[in-house]
Amino acid sequence: MSKLPEFVKSGERARLFPILSQSSVEGRTLSIFLATLVRVRPFAERVLGQLGRKVGAWTTIDAVVTISNQFSLAPSHHPVSVNIPKQVELFHISWMRVLTEAYLLLNEGVDDADQEYILNEFKRFISHESAGVESFTQMPAGWSDMVKTIQVGGQVLAKPGKEIVQAWHQECQDLSLIFSRQIDAGVTQKLSRAQVADPNLRVEKDFERLRREHTLVVELEVPDAADSVKVCADLGRRTISVSMSLGAPTDKKGNHARLNWLLRQLPKIEGDEVFIRAQWPGTSPWTQIALNKALEKPEFLFADKGRMVLLGFEVVRVTDLGQRFAQRQTIIKELEESVPEFWKGIGQNLRKWVKPAPKVKADRSEPEAVSPTAISDEE
Repeated sequence: MSKLPEFVKSGERARLFPILSQSSVEGRTLSIFLATLVRVRPFAERVLGQLGRKVGAWTTIDAVVTISNQFSLAPSHHPVSVNIPKQVELFHISWMRVLTEAYLLLNEGVDDADQEYILNEFKRFISHESAGVESFTQMPAGWSDMVKTIQVGGQVLAKPGKEIVQAWHQECQDLSLIFSRQIDAGVTQKLSRAQVADPNLRVEKDFERLRREHTLVVELEVPDAADSVKVCADLGRRTISVSMSLGAPTDKKGNHARLNWLLRQLPKIEGDEVFIRAQWPGTSPWTQIALNKALEKPEFLFADKGRMVLLGFEVVRVTDLGQRFAQRQTIIKELEESVPEFWKGIGQNLRKWVKPAPKVKADRSEPEAVSPTAISDEE
């Protein structure tokens, strides 16, 4: 480990029960977290594993690690600009990530009873408002003006546009952690390797999408799900849409049969917020129908497609917020309600089509039917 700077003389040992003033909220929370990390090995493995560090008898990290209420996609992505020597690694972890890892680990189970007790107490402490841990709660001040600008056909400028994109990325990470705790499984964002390696690439790409299409999007990967959960905030239409896609079953010959395969997976939902979109070969446009209409008149989905074969589906739930879309806190609240509502009513019910295992042919049920002699006789 490199030599500490001269101005660093010593530090207080992290205590599970720190003796600090009531005003030192951050110091108290950090002390309890570090003490828990030392005593609960599985917790340390989860947290330090994200930094690319293995836990031995104990692990020293020759790096700068910051912890705050700000979110980052990965520990190597820092939410703010920090000037440190190039040879020193910089990591960041959000308090909500710490809380989520503790929550998921406890639900998985901790073998050691004492460690389980300590981690439970830590979770109880850090989830209390006195610990100062906060979610992402509102878009930046320029959000309302941006929505209005797009509504009147104005141009999305770089500075306010990128500020909104960066806030969106904060919300996306918070949303993935909230969703993880709701379904008791680790939910991650689906990104390219290049975007994971360089967060600036993601900002630029999402800004261009906001400028061209007036949308902010994210894909959430759920373990063992039929597809990623796609979330889109459309500033032009002032809607939030949540969707998943499925390929059509190829063992079903007709479009009716392919659609019925999907409909059997979906519960009956009142209202017209849920739609089924159908994909067709080549450049033929997608078609769309409300779910409740598909249950009554399924042929409307492919009435104009002739003998084309339906290739796949997208099931989407659309929430039209109207004027409320421009409200900085409302958009976050609606996002965080729309995803679990879609998952509970639709997403968790969807299953990918799996090609059936081959069956023994009726005329070949006996080994003699496929003997060399029998095969030769077929010719």
